[in-house]
Amino acid sequence: MSRTASLATLFLLLSASAPVSAQARVERVKGSGIDRTVSCASTPVVEVTGERNRVRLTGSCDKVKLSGVGHQIVAEGLGRVEMSGLDHRVEWQFATAGSRPKVSDNGIGNQVVQVARPAAEATAKAAAPREKATAQVEPERKSAEAGAASSAPSAAAPRAQEKTGRSGVAAGTIVNQGSTLEINGTGIRRTVQCDGGSIQVNGTGNTLVAHGECDRIEVNGMGNRVRVESSRTLAVHGINQQVAWVRGPGDEERPRISNEGMNNRVVRIELEELDRAD
Repeated sequence: MSRTASLATLFLLLSASAPVSAQARVERVKGSGIDRTVSCASTPVVEVTGERNRVRLTGSCDKVKLSGVGHQIVAEGLGRVEMSGLDHRVEWQFATAGSRPKVSDNGIGNQVVQVARPAAEATAKAAAPREKATAQVEPERKSAEAGAASSAPSAAAPRAQEKTGRSGVAAGTIVNQGSTLEINGTGIRRTVQCDGGSIQVNGTGNTLVAHGECDRIEVNGMGNRVRVESSRTLAVHGINQQVAWVRGPGDEERPRISNEGMNNRVVRIELEELDRAD
């Protein structure tokens, strides 16, 4: 076989095998009160949903994603944590890159802390009081006050502007044109005109009314009330959320709905009910 043919054959073999090796394997833990150990050597991505599950992660994990309530994660190596819902605790011993894992927290009362190895092992064996003297703790929490400030119209201005006097849009309505608007905090009330944009609601007891055509609505936290005229996707996490929708995008009858968490209510309403008083 010529050298050119040999190189061509080697290239084809490498190309055929690349997608398989690049595809990350995912371990999903779903339910209530589950106690499980997962090896990140074989499944580098772990997703946990439901309530009060306890998962021990051995080796180096690329990503852990949590939704629901009260999960306890004890990890050796960790690269990234994504959280929605309430009262999760993630303990890690070392970061797979940099000084600490990357954290995305869209819930309430969640904790991500670094612990020494003895503390992590003790937590994995039993739900005993956590060591305070030997553990190296680095809390990474969100402040509800900071979240409330960031969701004010002035902070949202770079991505979605509050406009008054626009024809067909009520004064005080935020106009979201193809961007992502985040509403973070507690007890916030917003009316948004979607022009192809997306909205993420994080926190507790917030109220959102979305007119027009939205691309995606995501609700995290607890006890939020959301009414949507039209959205391509509705993603509901956390507990006690109330989400109502009128129709899907364009001429589609309904949106794509993902409902993860506890006691969430996602229902269809008529257009006349969109602006009803709470």
